[in-house]
Amino acid sequence: MPTLQQTTDDAAAFRIAATVILVGTLVRLCLAALLDPGVDEAYAVAVATQWQLSWFDHPPMAFWWVKAMREISEPLFGDDVPVLVLRLPFVLAFTITSVVMFDLTRGLFGPRAGVWMVLALSLAPFFVVSAGSWLVPDGPLVLFLSLTAWLLSRILFFERAPASERQLWLAVGLTLGLAGLSKYHAALFAVGAAVFILATHHRRRLMTPAPWLAVAITGLVASPVFIWNAQHDWVGLLLQSSRGVGPGGTNWLGFARSVFGQLAYLGPWTVIAALAATISLLWIRGSRAGPVAFLAALGLPPIILFTAVPLWGGEALPHWQMPGWLFLLPILGHAIALLEARRHQLHRAVRGIAVIAATVLAIAIFAVALIRYKPPSSALIARLGLNSFVEESSTLSIGIVTGPPIGSQKGPLPLVASGQRA
Repeated sequence: MPTLQQTTDDAAAFRIAATVILVGTLVRLCLAALLDPGVDEAYAVAVATQWQLSWFDHPPMAFWWVKAMREISEPLFGDDVPVLVLRLPFVLAFTITSVVMFDLTRGLFGPRAGVWMVLALSLAPFFVVSAGSWLVPDGPLVLFLSLTAWLLSRILFFERAPASERQLWLAVGLTLGLAGLSKYHAALFAVGAAVFILATHHRRRLMTPAPWLAVAITGLVASPVFIWNAQHDWVGLLLQSSRGVGPGGTNWLGFARSVFGQLAYLGPWTVIAALAATISLLWIRGSRAGPVAFLAALGLPPIILFTAVPLWGGEALPHWQMPGWLFLLPILGHAIALLEARRHQLHRAVRGIAVIAATVLAIAIFAVALIRYKPPSSALIARLGLNSFVEESSTLSIGIVTGPPIGSQKGPLPLVASGQRA
């Protein structure tokens, strides 16, 4: 039976988390209004002109959202729908992601851990800007992966009646399928979840039909991607798989870009602390089949794989690892909450780091707003090396692509440039 103090602390944690999520949503709305679309967003706007099963470089979900918002908004704005309006589903999706991840963390580790997780998530530049508002596949992906992880946690770590567990498994099939319609990263999530279940006592749950029905539902929901690829000589899968194959030899510069890019996208304090928390908590006796191991199994495969790609000469972009880091943040929140409970002095340092991270992020947002409304002179742009940034946000944001939408024709497709982040 929870004490009055525990109830009060839990209520305070809920209020803090709700405030952080609300403020984060407002910040992302402001950024969505301030920032011009870059290469990938301009590409999304340009190609999402008709409904189709998939596209050559990505599954269709993000493009479907852009197309849907354009059709909904055209009666009000005509053909020139503002980018802010197109970004609204992506902003809302990440708000839902934040709520789901808070509840996932709260259920596994307690409300205080959920608060620290939400704070780390809301201060990570990648999640605030790219996954949180841009017209790119990362927003839909993290939404549906977080829902799938939430559902799996309810199956694996909470006792439920058989009928309730069956329903959860069917929902897992739906959300994982939707993640597959968002980005090919969903396959790594599925592998991590399967390995964790098979390697632990949770494999007994596979003795019922429900998990296998979930697999079938996942395949059915994600089938548009496979149908489209089959119709176009598997060009989408070949494109993505080829990006990890290099000419041979170790690409140390690419490896450095991958590592330091992750530090920049999340903040070095978050990366280092999340890794340290994951490693230390995995060594605790009895944790190999627990929530920490579950989250690590979901998060570590994309982090390890895509960080290592340059070691055999392939190409790697630091945002490829971000869906993995999403699932290490609850572990980080859990570790900080444990420090707080022990009255350890380190929790003061954590709060200080959070303040510093918030300050850095606020300064960056202010700088973006300043550049947006009071552009620097050409000489200053050249001196600071901002030429490519300004060009992308001004020229390429027009998003004009001549010819039919990519993938609207059948047969082999040209491997045209689709942006820098795919």
